[in-house]
Amino acid sequence: MKSKKEREERRLAEQLKVKQWLEWYNDPNPLKDELEIVWLYDPAIFPFVRASYTYSYWRERPLKRSEDYPDSPILVAYAVLKPPPFEAARAPVKQRCPVRRREFLIMPFDFDRPGNWPPSEGVDPFTIKPTERGYKTTLCYQAPTHRQRAVFASILNARQAKRDAKRQSANLRQRRRRKRLRAEQDEWKRTQRAKKRKFGM
Repeated sequence: MKSKKEREERRLAEQLKVKQWLEWYNDPNPLKDELEIVWLYDPAIFPFVRASYTYSYWRERPLKRSEDYPDSPILVAYAVLKPPPFEAARAPVKQRCPVRRREFLIMPFDFDRPGNWPPSEGVDPFTIKPTERGYKTTLCYQAPTHRQRAVFASILNARQAKRDAKRQSANLRQRRRRKRLRAEQDEWKRTQRAKKRKFGM
């Protein structure tokens, strides 16, 4: 049974969460809290990147993307936001309102698009700045150069090598687990045989 003080703290936390969500939902400029754009790769590699939003409880932590599948998007850059207000920072993580953070992606098949027509969310990487929306330029419609294709191919190869290493590590752990289970089963059988010989069963 929760005490009266705990119930009051939970009620205030819920009110704060609703207030933050309404402020976020009605915010006419969702980019105003951006401090910087962190690039994980050289923006000159890509004719365009896909701009999108992700929802996170953290404003400063680096964003990550799963690379378990060949068609998984590649995270190229992400936005770092200003620290939250004092009352929001004191709230536990589970009681915070998620914030929108911009992320910029590239798909493994984007360099194979016929005519290099960028998607609707594609923007020129050099037009991306904190608190400002990116936009398309004539560079987005140019075919990738040989150097761009070579560097992008090396990125895809590195991802594939990482997936292969992860798969081999998982297989090795599975083999070790099976070997340990077989050893435990053999030990249990030996113990049972020893008990039968001892008691003449």
